[in-house]
Amino acid sequence: MAGLDATGLTIKRLEDIRADMGSRLKVELGGEARTEPDAVLGHLIGVVAISLSEVWQLCQYLYEAFDPDAANGEALDNVVGIIGVTRDPATKASGTVTLYGVDGTIVPASSLVGSTLNDDVSLETQTTVTIGASVSGEVDVEVVAEVAGALTVLATEADKILTPVTGWSSVSNAADLNPGYDVESDAALRLRARESLQIIGAGTDNAIRSRVEDLDDVTDCLVVSNRTMATVNGVPPKAFHTIIWPNSGVDEDQVAATIFITMPAGIEPHGSVSKTVTDAQDQSQVVKFSYATAVQIGVEIDLTVNSLFPADGVSQVEAAVLAMAADDFTIGADVRTMAIVCATNSVDGIVSMVLRLDKKSVADPPVGSVNIVIDDDEIAELDSSDLTVTVV
Repeated sequence: MAGLDATGLTIKRLEDIRADMGSRLKVELGGEARTEPDAVLGHLIGVVAISLSEVWQLCQYLYEAFDPDAANGEALDNVVGIIGVTRDPATKASGTVTLYGVDGTIVPASSLVGSTLNDDVSLETQTTVTIGASVSGEVDVEVVAEVAGALTVLATEADKILTPVTGWSSVSNAADLNPGYDVESDAALRLRARESLQIIGAGTDNAIRSRVEDLDDVTDCLVVSNRTMATVNGVPPKAFHTIIWPNSGVDEDQVAATIFITMPAGIEPHGSVSKTVTDAQDQSQVVKFSYATAVQIGVEIDLTVNSLFPADGVSQVEAAVLAMAADDFTIGADVRTMAIVCATNSVDGIVSMVLRLDKKSVADPPVGSVNIVIDDDEIAELDSSDLTVTVV
């Protein structure tokens, strides 16, 4: 039966509304009243039933608005906001490109750089620079995408001048730019809200991590506590170590304040970055944390393929491995050979593969074939220029 009871809300379907209205009209007007769809009353029933159906749908929307598993859009924003979680906005791709040309050439801020491979790439220089100011014939400049949203610009792909300047001849990027991301989806927001349930708590590793990760510009955080009476991995006794990523562009004062309001009383925060926070009693408190150290990884993959392997299969494998790295490479997470192998399985026609990987500081080009151990204060990074896929 339609309505709200102890089992929840059951709404009336459009056909049920039509049938119910027809039955009621027959009671009021007599059994001979014609309520079929092609009769005059039937047409009237159809018009009113659609409006009533929309009211029932509104009831369902309002009923589900406080259910994080059913709410969508702004309703979901409101319900996860109760536990202090906010939807991540769209972000812009950013990074460093190198401009080449005649020494002394001034390239003004807001000049645009594009890509011959992707017409969606439009990057804006952030400062006015002079070619040859430090190195003859070139100059580095920070760029940011004009539009926020999903955008990947791999090494050497930013190669097109969109704003001509006399004396500026070419442009390139030696490393991958930081990717841009679309506004967080409902599904991703629901998952993050569940994982962040301890954000409203305090005094625990997970509560501190959840609060810090929810800050703007902080993409990853790891909290390690030493509950022993001895120093462990550089962390003093009865202390905790908050490690964050990225290592630039973060509001350090905000990070420190967030750690302070969440940390347990009487426990020492440890780290290489030291900030002073004023507490509610107007007392100065020192809060410490650290940035994760990036560990550059080199990967080489030799593929044996068959006729099912697509013409752009090498590019597909590279994209799959880089996407896996973006998701799996978090602070303290080891680089797993199986994760790389599984990423390549999304491409048809691969018969077998030989995988070599190493920290670039250990072997470049890589020669290893086992998992790479990443310490708690490190984060693995894989740039497209350090990934080589070859069909043998």
